[in-house]
Amino acid sequence: MTPIKRNLNYIFRDSSLLRLRVRWNSTEVLVLPVGYHVDKTDVNGKIKWDGSRCRLNTTHGLNKIPAATINQALENIEKLVDDAFLIFEKQDIMPTKNQLKAVIKNGGGVVSFFGAFDEFIKEGKELLQWSVSTQRKLSTLRTLLFQFSQKLKFSDITHDMLKQFMAYQTEHAVAGKSQKEIESGKKIIKYKGKYQNCTINRNVKNLKWFMTWAANKGYHDNKAIFDYKVKYKTSKRPVVFLKWDELMRIMDLDLKLRPEFEKVRDMFCFCCFTSLRYSDLANLRWSNVSEDSITITTIKTTDTITIDLNDYSKEIIDKYKGIEHSQEDYVFSKKSSQKMNKNLKEIGKMAGIDSPVQLIQLIGSERKDIIVPKYELLSTHCGRRTFICNALSLGIPPNVIMKWTGHSDYKAMQPYIEIADEVRKESMAKFNFKK
Repeated sequence: MTPIKRNLNYIFRDSSLLRLRVRWNSTEVLVLPVGYHVDKTDVNGKIKWDGSRCRLNTTHGLNKIPAATINQALENIEKLVDDAFLIFEKQDIMPTKNQLKAVIKNGGGVVSFFGAFDEFIKEGKELLQWSVSTQRKLSTLRTLLFQFSQKLKFSDITHDMLKQFMAYQTEHAVAGKSQKEIESGKKIIKYKGKYQNCTINRNVKNLKWFMTWAANKGYHDNKAIFDYKVKYKTSKRPVVFLKWDELMRIMDLDLKLRPEFEKVRDMFCFCCFTSLRYSDLANLRWSNVSEDSITITTIKTTDTITIDLNDYSKEIIDKYKGIEHSQEDYVFSKKSSQKMNKNLKEIGKMAGIDSPVQLIQLIGSERKDIIVPKYELLSTHCGRRTFICNALSLGIPPNVIMKWTGHSDYKAMQPYIEIADEVRKESMAKFNFKK
């Protein structure tokens, strides 16, 4: 254990507010508030402060705080600083300003890796208003890291550890979830107990996000992850959307025998004709609806957008206008996205949306090609994709579509533009003469 030389001095701010200045390692300086105003002298010029402690039997500040109270506080803060340095000395670590500050703030204890991760998720949920999806992804990553190593420390995050963690995910998913989701139809394209490469790469990216946050908090000074460039090979996933004839099949589907699916079908089709995300659809109130448009502030980006209503979306809105409601009522009763997705697959099957879709699964170096009927891939987000792809194939300019969807740049629209080009080619081929 190597002792860390340091120098502690008291300084004044605004003539009487006392602060402790800590210097070490030549250039590192940390200034800590003491929390008291101290008078250097009394009205007669008699000394009340000797440079390190208040003189006995003196009082200080407007509240006349006794010297004994202030001196005890000075002893406490000095002990916190010494205890913090001792922690780093035992580990032969020269702390940075932020590292020392974090340990002192934590009452002399080092913030643990998983303790910091819990704080990260809590801050994201309560202060940054993360979406439910983001909260779920980060919570799952936290659980996965705990399964990988219950004693994980910030200093353990090395290039070798990251390679091992990536390889670990090719054989281990979060316990108890994968098979249950497969059986319930929620995760069709997922191996039992394994993550695909795209998810593994995303987990590493999110781990970098957490490590950046923790470094900014002063919880660690480990930079290994920031120049880690390893990524597993991924395949381009198909963009699943409904072509116009498929959309009309669902829109016109007779659901007399399955009346419980009618509202699910209507909600999905409304997304297909408006570009709404499901989170925004579930939050849509009658106060957002006017005669020819809807105006919302999106859940994901908090952008305020106005979407013009066409005949199909108006037809759906008019269907629910007859139900007694107030302006603050939701247009559609809320359903979980999981239940919606499960019902949509059944509706798609009933409507004959069964064209084959090829999926390529990559897990590490292992590849598996599978063919599934299109209805198995239907989800609430397919509604938004369906609107964009059909709007583009109808010739509506991308910049106009972006006003409705809230996209901020053409990069996000590019995959849809490529698909629309293919749809237009297929449509033009219908004019070719058969030979």
